[in-house]
Amino acid sequence: MILRGVQTDPRYFASGGFADIFRGRWTKRSGDSVKVAVKLARRRNVDDRTSQERTRKKFLREAKLWAQLHNRNVVPFYGLIFEQGYPGLVMPYYENGDLVCYLQRSPSVDKLNIISDIAGGLNYLHGFRSNPVIHGDIKASNIMITDSGEACLTDFGLAKILYVPGYTTSSPAGTCRWMSPEILDGDDFYPTTASDIWAFAMTILEVNDSSAIALDYAGTYTLP
Repeated sequence: MILRGVQTDPRYFASGGFADIFRGRWTKRSGDSVKVAVKLARRRNVDDRTSQERTRKKFLREAKLWAQLHNRNVVPFYGLIFEQGYPGLVMPYYENGDLVCYLQRSPSVDKLNIISDIAGGLNYLHGFRSNPVIHGDIKASNIMITDSGEACLTDFGLAKILYVPGYTTSSPAGTCRWMSPEILDGDDFYPTTASDIWAFAMTILEVNDSSAIALDYAGTYTLP
């Protein structure tokens, strides 16, 4: 799972809640070189030993789950790297970017095919072996578009496998405007397959009219 031969650009090109995304290149043992994206823990969030260990465990947990997922509508996981002790998750780099950027550049694409791809990825997660995988944060910015135009789910930092010790998340985090009502209203309600489907429905709305889901919300934030 630990990769060798990965070189990252000095500056990140995208960022999330706890990590920055860097372009890079992975030179395989065969000598072949491929373009990659590397999700690295944001160092200013892990400036003490306790925070660093907590972040390391979070990234390792995401890597352990992601490494088990193999489907055409799930972004492949290449492996882990460590830069100065900070963990990074390595995945393919897609020139098309995420679904938000893709739709801005190509508003006339076949949106039904994109929605079908998202449904295929979600169906795979929810039918995973004997225990469904709950993504926990389905939205257009967590969907990548491959070079061939297929939609793939990514960002498994909030994902969990139902009923399997060691995989369950400890807080109902997520993005509020895509959250189901029971999660928003309840103190002890955690993501389920049903809440993933709600978020998928919100994503369909986002794909067809990105302004619609923003009408009643001034900003995007996560629950504590």
